[in-house]
Amino acid sequence: LNNTRIGGPLPSSMFRGLVNLRELRLNDTLLTGPVPDEVSCLGKLETLDLSASESFGRRMGIAGPLPKSLTQLPMLKKLWLQRTQVSGPLPTDLGKLAELTHLYAFESLLSGPIPASIASCSQLMYLHLRATGVSGLWPIELCFLTRLEEVDLSRTHISGPIPDQIGRLTNLKRLWLSESLVSGPLPSSLGECRSLRFLMLDRTDLGGPLPKSFEKLHHLQELSLQDTKVEGLELALLWGYRSATLDALCRQGCSIAV
Repeated sequence: LNNTRIGGPLPSSMFRGLVNLRELRLNDTLLTGPVPDEVSCLGKLETLDLSASESFGRRMGIAGPLPKSLTQLPMLKKLWLQRTQVSGPLPTDLGKLAELTHLYAFESLLSGPIPASIASCSQLMYLHLRATGVSGLWPIELCFLTRLEEVDLSRTHISGPIPDQIGRLTNLKRLWLSESLVSGPLPSSLGECRSLRFLMLDRTDLGGPLPKSFEKLHHLQELSLQDTKVEGLELALLWGYRSATLDALCRQGCSIAV
């Protein structure tokens, strides 16, 4: 039903009749209103897509808080809510979605903290919450989701320091924190995220010296440090940066924005 002119409120009766459904794609439609509690009837559902693509030109009309019954989908792997009017916090028992691999909710109206129960989403690989009202301290629970490959918390209200435990994310390839409220020194443990390719930290209150451990990020392709308090970003008198670590990254072929 995706990419059609189907409209109106999501009918609860539809969910009651599709108990064996594995994929439900309603993206880029004219559907409106909240997600019904009856979504829990889809016990075999693996993919739920209520999103709007960039080419759709506007937000989806799906709105309101997420029902608690959403976490009663034990086989759900992919949840796409980007560019919807879904609001309020993520469910506190989000961790019940133990098979979840993709959570895309960027440019939605979500707010509040990332629930601690996310630690139980051990299969999670992609977490994209850019440009939402998500807030609170960086949830340390994210650092124990060792399958994570992409985390986008840019343009959110996530605040405080990046935990030292982030070094556990050895599969992390892309981390976006631009225009968030994170602050404090860069932890040297970030250098243990050996798979990192893109690290976007611009327009934050992160500061201190660039850890020497960053020289171990041999796969790093882009590093953005514009408008931060990180030290040693100035050009040296003769060549390169004042930060020897930045110079080392340049020699490895990393593109650096300062």
